Amino acid sequence: MKNWYRKLFQLMGVIGLLMFFSGFLPPDFVVIENENLKYEISGDGRNLHFMDKTTGIDYLFADTVSYCASIEKQGKRIQVTSVSLSGNNLIFEFGKTGVKAEIRVSKTDSYFEMEVVKVQGDPESFIFMNVPLKLEGMQNEPFAACVLSMNLSTHVRQLPALQTHLWASSYQRFGIEGAKIILVGVPQKEILPVIRDIMEHAEDIPHSTAGGAWAQLSKEGYGSYLMNFGTLTEETVPEWIEMCSNLGFNQIDSHGGGSDFFKFGDFELNPEHWPEGWQHFKRINDRLHEKGISSIFHTYAFFLFSSLGHPKLLIGSN
Repeated sequence: MKNWYRKLFQLMGVIGLLMFFSGFLPPDFVVIENENLKYEISGDGRNLHFMDKTTGIDYLFADTVSYCASIEKQGKRIQVTSVSLSGNNLIFEFGKTGVKAEIRVSKTDSYFEMEVVKVQGDPESFIFMNVPLKLEGMQNEPFAACVLSMNLSTHVRQLPALQTHLWASSYQRFGIEGAKIILVGVPQKEILPVIRDIMEHAEDIPHSTAGGAWAQLSKEGYGSYLMNFGTLTEETVPEWIEMCSNLGFNQIDSHGGGSDFFKFGDFELNPEHWPEGWQHFKRINDRLHEKGISSIFHTYAFFLFSSLGHPKLLIGSN
């Protein structure tokens, strides 16, 4: 019997040492996982791991402690203090502030959809994704990660598709509840096909198959363009076509913003040069397309403006 007690105490000692050398990892932690990615968060909100399941490499930047979420209330930034999982909902709490938030999480093999479904306590802003990575956002890396904003009320800092810091926020003045992102973590070769699939099925985000995740598949991505600041009219189309032919260019990029061309915001064309508005300009585009010249528009709008019903007309945002 004494030997049995001795072995029990020895086993307890080994367990204690393992806990010590593992940094006292708390038993309450949350795992978000699919076929490609394993993301672990401690019960107090610290990022623990962001792991490529194919290689076992942890891409979390761990030189400093980072927290998965924070709020701003009364002008102060406050880190999350408690994270738990209730069914498919992540529950975030923020100490004595009275702020509590719920994020619904759904997954596929390639990505996670995360939507803020409930917030209590009236924070001014809510950062609900914050994961610094060791990735450099380069095409020669074996793994790629990205957060995509899925509506206008969601702010994502870095552009897709290769990101180094996964970050998303929503704001009281625009509406915190309903903010939505998609988190992608996949082998590098899969990142663009996955994003194309996401955007094709997005309800609130228009997309252009001539740019973004489709850019490498579009012939316009491999051409050269001349800038048009308002001198392209029906009368000058032949001159522009001849100039493109002589120089070997196959695109014209129309840049508005001035009173002589079109205005940013309402996109109204100067009626002195284009009396029939965009129908007038559509005839210009038709003549360019007949000669194999693409027409591109710098709208500086957050989303794509319109295609005027012409499948070859490219209207992009900057």
